Amino acid sequence: MRLFIGIEIPPEIKEELKKIIGQSKVTGRLRWLDESFWHLTVKFLGEVEGKEVPSLVEKLSQMSRNEPSFSLYLNSIGAFPSDKKPKIVWIQAKGMVSELNTLVNKINEELSPAFSKEDRPFFPHVTLARIKEARSANLMKQILHFDTLAFYRSRDFMINAFHLYQSHLLSQGVRYDILNTFYLGAR
Repeated sequence: MRLFIGIEIPPEIKEELKKIIGQSKVTGRLRWLDESFWHLTVKFLGEVEGKEVPSLVEKLSQMSRNEPSFSLYLNSIGAFPSDKKPKIVWIQAKGMVSELNTLVNKINEELSPAFSKEDRPFFPHVTLARIKEARSANLMKQILHFDTLAFYRSRDFMINAFHLYQSHLLSQGVRYDILNTFYLGAR
C-alpha cells in the first residue's frame, strides 16, 4: 500500500480556488489538478505492508489526542523547483505554522525509526498544477504578475484532524482514499 499523511483543505476553500483557476488567463502547457487532489501533505510514507497499518494507526491515534487544533490560510503562489524552471505550481499554507511544524515533528518522532524523517525542511503547501514544458518561466510570470491567483488569500480555517491516505496508481491517473482520520485533542 502506498501511503501518506495529509490534511484536507475545506470544501469552501477548494471552491474559491476552483473558481479563480477557472477564470485564469494563464496559457501554456499547464495542467491544473482536480480539486480532489488538493491537500497538504504532512509526511509521505511510501510502500507500507497491510499488516503494518494497524500499528501505524494506533501510534497516530495516541499521538493526535495530545495535539491541539490550529488554524491556517492559503496565500502566496510559487513553484518547485523554482519560479524560473517551474514543474509544480503551489500555494503556501500560512498562519499557525509553528503549530503545524510541531505536529509534523511529533508525527516524525512517533513513526521513527520505521519511517525516516525527510532530509529537506518541511514546506507547507498545496500542489495546484503541474507544468510539462521545460521552459515555463513565462507561465510563472503570468501567474505571479497578472493572474488573480497571485493575489488570493483564503479565509482562516481550523485544522482539527489529519488523515492517513492511500494513493492508488491507476491507468487513468492517481486516486487518493482516506483510510483513517485522526482528530486533534480527541481524548
